[in-house]
Amino acid sequence: MSIKPPTLVQARASDLSLIDRWLVQPDMRRWWGNPMDTQCEMRLGIYCHDDIGRVYLILDRANRPVGLVSLIHARATVGARIQWSSHLPKNAWEIGILIASKTDRRRGYGKKVLVEAQNIVATFSDDPLFAWIKKDNAASLAVFAALGYRQIDNAHIASYRFALFRYDHQRIRGNGTRNL
Repeated sequence: MSIKPPTLVQARASDLSLIDRWLVQPDMRRWWGNPMDTQCEMRLGIYCHDDIGRVYLILDRANRPVGLVSLIHARATVGARIQWSSHLPKNAWEIGILIASKTDRRRGYGKKVLVEAQNIVATFSDDPLFAWIKKDNAASLAVFAALGYRQIDNAHIASYRFALFRYDHQRIRGNGTRNL
């Protein structure tokens, strides 16, 4: 019997109240910072689902939303993003993964949805992926490193210490192949 992996579905405006509830949880604030800044990013990704931002809900095997994946392009300079984006090249996607409930963490969702998100980006962009990971988030640091992300920098932003990871990929063309 095969187990259905988590799936990603495009987030909609009707999902914003759920996302907002996740972002104000104390443990989410610890990883994602000021909820107001992050809420701006989520709205950007939902309302502009295009070449500057995308947000996907993570659904578990029972199709229950357990988190999200955000893909925000460095060109999107909204609120606090200006400070963060200054560390990235102009042709970069920043990826973030949030697993909302402590009971849903440590189940392999992060690794599986990171691979799926990489594949989604590869269908529409050659731009590299970057991830800001807090230095005290050992599980996330290990997942990104295991999937081929290279730590390229350390930063101290808004009183937090981060590792900046980069992943270079090749775009998937219409026939399902990557450029060689």
